[in-house]
Amino acid sequence: TSITDSYATGDVTGTNNIGNMLGGLVGYNQGGTLLRTYATGKISRADGVTGGYTSVGGLVGSHSGTITQSFFNSSTGGLGTTSTNGTAKTLTQLQTASTYSDWGSNIKSTGTGSATWRIYEGNTSPLLTSYLTALSGTINGTKITKTYDGNNQVNGSITWGTTPNNDLLLGNTKITLSSANVGTYTNGTLGSLYSNQLGYDLNVSGSMPEVEITKRAITISADAVSKIYGNSEETLGATVSTTEGLGLASTDDLADVVGTLTRESGENVGSYDVALGTGTKASNYTITFNEDNNSYTITPRAITISADAVSKIYGNSE
Repeated sequence: TSITDSYATGDVTGTNNIGNMLGGLVGYNQGGTLLRTYATGKISRADGVTGGYTSVGGLVGSHSGTITQSFFNSSTGGLGTTSTNGTAKTLTQLQTASTYSDWGSNIKSTGTGSATWRIYEGNTSPLLTSYLTALSGTINGTKITKTYDGNNQVNGSITWGTTPNNDLLLGNTKITLSSANVGTYTNGTLGSLYSNQLGYDLNVSGSMPEVEITKRAITISADAVSKIYGNSEETLGATVSTTEGLGLASTDDLADVVGTLTRESGENVGSYDVALGTGTKASNYTITFNEDNNSYTITPRAITISADAVSKIYGNSE
């Protein structure tokens, strides 16, 4: 007896009297052969007992046959995660194509070609292609333009050969760029799009569209600051308008844009202009700012002066 190209994902719970023969795919294997199989479910007993049972495994419970190129989930927290009946792998490893390198041409990680299995790297364990429907699509190559928002992703789109069931299209079609800064990009990476066992064998082709990120318009004003003549310098400040322009991107702070503020030199009473610096993200913005702002004021210092009492003898010098 043999089981080839098979898997199970459900949790398995055994009643007390068979609690010693529990497996994620096979409970009792007497001389049979398992080839290219795996199981991901959690194994447990109905009575909650967790120890003292040797014929419990994530893939096979009681076993005296042959197990080849077969795996089970060691990260369920259930029984049988240390079993030697099959190869223990974490769920992350079970969703990694390299885990199944020994399966050779029996597994594929793209929608091209034919194979018994299809894996969506990082998103699914292997799926049986006999239950998948082939679906091809082309990346929409129309140029995308967006205003700088501090995010290096844009929404892409795919034109499908046939209208798909969107409930079976998982993941997203976001395009990730190498930077979030203003510029033009042609090297984006399409998001992770995948399906499930009763869904699609997806084959997406085409080139990434050109993406242009344009500058973000903001209006900044210098805060009014004053000091009394002769006192220490006051801290300079600036404010981004909430009614003019788009405001700062949510990822940025004002200092990222304006850098270090300075003021016009001078220590005498009067008004002085405040100037913006250049922050590390200033190049992503078109800034409206009144440079002739007289926002820093030095006011007169109040003092009280009294004449000293002085006297002289009549006829003496002053």
